[in-house]
Amino acid sequence: MKINGIDTYEEFGVAEWTVVPSHSEFVNTDSQWISGWASPILRPSEPGLKIYKVTMMIKSDTRQKMWEMGSRFIGALMDPCEIEFNDFDTYFYGVIKDSNHAETVLKRWHKLEVSLIGYEYGLEESFSFSGKTEFSVENFGSMQCPCTLIVYPSADISNFTIYGLTKNKNTGKDSGITFKNLKSGVAVRIDRKTKKVTSASTSVTHDMNMLPVLDPGTNQIRCTSSNAQITILYNPFYV
Repeated sequence: MKINGIDTYEEFGVAEWTVVPSHSEFVNTDSQWISGWASPILRPSEPGLKIYKVTMMIKSDTRQKMWEMGSRFIGALMDPCEIEFNDFDTYFYGVIKDSNHAETVLKRWHKLEVSLIGYEYGLEESFSFSGKTEFSVENFGSMQCPCTLIVYPSADISNFTIYGLTKNKNTGKDSGITFKNLKSGVAVRIDRKTKKVTSASTSVTHDMNMLPVLDPGTNQIRCTSSNAQITILYNPFYV
C-alpha cells in the first residue's frame, strides 16, 4: 500500500493485509410515490462516496513501538490523500473515517483496521483532435467525471462554442461552453482540478457557463469552428 506514493511498510512499518472495497453509496431524495397517483415519480440516483475496509499488520519488539507505528500511519490518512492498494490498477482518494486496534498473541503482531471514505478513479486518459467540428471521446469509467478542456486556436476566433461536455442529466439540454476573442496560437485551459480558466494572453476573455464533464461511455462532441486543436483530459471514476 502507498500513501501519496510513499510505501507504508518502508515508511511506517505497517503492511497491507486485506482490502474490502465497496461500491458507491447512492442518494435519491427526489423519487417519491404521491398518494393517489397511479405510478411513482422516479429521478436518477446520485452516486456518493465509497467506504473501504482495510486491515494492516504491524510487527515490533514492544507494544509501545507498535502503537507509535500505527499512530504515524493513521496520521498520514487524516488529510485527503491518494492511496494505492496492492493488486489494484485503480486509485483511491480519500481520508480515514475510523480505526480499530487488536493485538494478536502470535509473535507480537498488531492488527490495525481502518475505514477509508473517498472515491475510486483510474489513470489519466487523453484525447486530442485537430481540424474537426465533430468527434467522440470515450469515458472508460462507470460514472460521470470532470474533465480538463484545452483549446488551441490555429486562427483568431471571435466566438467559439463546444457542445457535448455540459449536458444536464435531468433535462438532456446542452448549453455548451463558449469562449470569446480567442487568439491564434494562444491556448485556453479549463482545469478540472483547480476549476479555473487560464490563458497565456491577458487580452482573451472567456464566457464559461459550466465546467466540462464526460458521461460514461461514448460522448459525441461538436464545436463551432475547425480552426482549433481540442484536447480533453480526464481520470475515469468508478461507482
